[in-house]
Amino acid sequence: MEEEVKRTLCRQLGEIDGSLEHMLVLLVSVGLSFRATALQRRGLCDILEGKKSAMPDVFCLRLGGSLLVIMALGFFFALAVESWQNSRSGSCRERKSADLNAWAALLVLCAALIRLYDLTQVQQRD
Repeated sequence: MEEEVKRTLCRQLGEIDGSLEHMLVLLVSVGLSFRATALQRRGLCDILEGKKSAMPDVFCLRLGGSLLVIMALGFFFALAVESWQNSRSGSCRERKSADLNAWAALLVLCAALIRLYDLTQVQQRD
């Protein structure tokens, strides 16, 4: 196999491995969010049953989940930007696809940053 082709394939393999790892990070984030929501549900049930008078604090779970999401989305945004740069010498269809994917990755990352800002700066905590 030609050396240049082999280097390209190895680089792509590394990107795919990184993508798989960051998808696992997203799954852990979903798990943290699930746990926080389950604790809030339990808190509501306890209040309804008169066992407690306040909701549980799930800030740390939500913060950890948000930070993991931002880390993973940052990785995917970097991949989208790299793909966008590489597409400039491609066909019109490849350039358009890379444009759309870069914008989508940017918007999703911005949404996650806005949610983190809301969690840390806007929402009231007890």
